[in-house]
Parts: sequence; structure tokens; C-alpha cells
Amino acid sequence: MSNSQPEEAEGAADNITISDPDAYNRSQRFKEIHDARQRVSEHIAQMESDGLAYHSRDVAKLAQLVSIYVLELEPIIAGGQVDESEIMPDSLPFDSLINFAYQLGIRPDEGEPVGPTQSMKLYSECNRIYSRIGLDLDIEQGEQTTKIDQKLLEEVDEWRQSNVN
Repeated sequence: MSNSQPEEAEGAADNITISDPDAYNRSQRFKEIHDARQRVSEHIAQMESDGLAYHSRDVAKLAQLVSIYVLELEPIIAGGQVDESEIMPDSLPFDSLINFAYQLGIRPDEGEPVGPTQSMKLYSECNRIYSRIGLDLDIEQGEQTTKIDQKLLEEVDEWRQSNVN
């Protein structure tokens, strides 16, 4: 591919002109993080309670969605920019956020999902990570811009390349 000739990505509802594939990949990665965060938020808004407790399917789905959000943040967490020991509540049987995500929020000691309060605590911590490292994104239809340190983007890309292959 020549740098002077942009490529068009086919298959999406809108054609996207890609002039810098690396920047496009970074934008897509951060969009995935943002989307995972949004799915948790939307699920929280629609959770149903019988007045005393949330329905078990909602609790399990919340734990799963928070796990997916953690997995989207994994390159940043694993990159050493976050001290997980400050995040994990002692009441949870997980060593780390990543361990929580790999278990999909299912407590290994009970075989049940963590409670909604614990999922919310971890979701809140993930939002702090999201905010602390500058992942607050302005995502617009047709144009995606990010406010993030270029060095961090390169570190995340390097981590993904070394751990995905």
C-alpha cells in the first residue's frame, strides 16, 4: 500500500477512507473500549429489581459485561499503568481484575456471579482507569478523534502485537 493513496474499507454501512492504517486501528481499538463501557452502562439502566434484589440473569449479565470491559482494558492494565492491588476488594476471590475477567465474573469458590454491588465497584474502577489515562473519546459518525498520549498508543499496540501473535 502506498501512503499517498488512501484505501477504502468495504462492507461497512459507510465507506471509510483510511490514510493511516495504524491510526485507524488505534481509533478502532479505543472505540471498542468505549463500546464495552457503554454496554455496561446501558445494562445497568435497564436492570430490573423485584424491590428486594435484582434478577439473577441481570446480575450474571452485569458481571459478564464488566468482565468484557476489563478485557478491553487489559493491554493498559497489563502494561503496568495501573496498580491492581489498589482496585480489587478483599471480599472478592480474584487476584486481579484480569483474573476476574477471565472467570467472566463467576466466583470460583461458589460458581455464582459476583453480586451487583461488587460488579459496580469494579465497573467504577475501570471507569477511573478509562478516565485517568485519557480514554475519554469524542466519537462522531464518520470521523473518530481521540485525546490520548501518542506514547501510550504505541505501548498498547506493541503489547497487543507481542501477546496476540
